[in-house]
Amino acid sequence: EVEVLEYLSRDPKTRAVVAYLESIDRGREFLEVARGMRGRKPLVVLKGGRHEEAARAALSHTASMAGSDEVVDGALRQAGVIRVEDFHDLMNLGKAFSLRPEPCRLTSRRGDGVALVTVTGGGGVVSTDLLRSSGLSIASLHKNTLEELSRLFPPWMPPSNPVDIWPTIEQRGLGAFSEVLRVVLADDAVDGVILLPFASRQLEHFPFEDIGALARESGKAVVSWVFGDLRFFLAYEERLREHGIPVFIDLRSCVLALKAFLTYARHATMA
Repeated sequence: EVEVLEYLSRDPKTRAVVAYLESIDRGREFLEVARGMRGRKPLVVLKGGRHEEAARAALSHTASMAGSDEVVDGALRQAGVIRVEDFHDLMNLGKAFSLRPEPCRLTSRRGDGVALVTVTGGGGVVSTDLLRSSGLSIASLHKNTLEELSRLFPPWMPPSNPVDIWPTIEQRGLGAFSEVLRVVLADDAVDGVILLPFASRQLEHFPFEDIGALARESGKAVVSWVFGDLRFFLAYEERLREHGIPVFIDLRSCVLALKAFLTYARHATMA
């Protein structure tokens, strides 16, 4: 695996690398290559054999010891490797980093502040639970941010984070997504944003291009979970991805991807 990783780390056509491993026979060399990729090209690893029974299963068909998982986990983390738990997450992060291989810009003190821009209150609540469980923080929006958002909101609904924009959409249309996102991304307490739009037949009115441009200009991580009418989900996913926004079919994957983006950005500062 070391030779393959060395090649992919230098290949200009490879934007991100994902790998499934059961053992690392040349551990020091592997970690040296991984450290050289830190902040330059994402490396996502699914390492099998975390528990004793799985390690024995790996040994039975690789003839190689899988190694102490605690030691492996610490070594991978120090080398800047993003470790995942299953193939679903491995493929999801591979697709996400292929859209956004460069480190995102961090502006908060801890580099883990997240804002949610959502049309569903319930989605905002569940996302908040998942974010806190993952170790990320719900950004405390600055006073000037809240004041600017209040100009877009109806007077009976003061803005907060999660930013529930359904009443604003009713007044201003779907363009409210980009208007609100512009304000939120300008807040230095916010390092990343999760968008929760509703897939509907009003596809032509959704500000896909503006959202992509705002994400690029800010340099911050923006990901999305789209829900709603399945007839339009794929169109929303395709259009958002065209503009550099990764889309996921479940909130857990969305939160995992945002955490990976922010973790990778912090690793880049240590490169």
